[in-house]
Amino acid sequence: MRADICRDCPQRTNDGKPFDIDHQPACEKNCEVFKDLPTLLNTAKLLDPMVGSFERAMRGRIHQYCDRVPPRDPNVRRPLLRHCRRIIRVLAKIVGH
Repeated sequence: MRADICRDCPQRTNDGKPFDIDHQPACEKNCEVFKDLPTLLNTAKLLDPMVGSFERAMRGRIHQYCDRVPPRDPNVRRPLLRHCRRIIRVLAKIVGH
């Protein structure tokens, strides 16, 4: 996930170090993408292929979550929304869609 999401994230803190996907950036512990990754992964695993497009269904779930849970900073675009396509692409690879 880091390789696809963190590399270009404007909210990533690097503490002056070059980006390395094998090491957790300081911002990861507070990032909603990584905090919600277990839930997103579980949702992706349980998604019934009969609901239609995996991408459309996951996008809908991510947007539902973002509508339900207020952002930490209303002045910054939410990472889940900013990286939505990339998150879905990674989840699709993981669960085999």
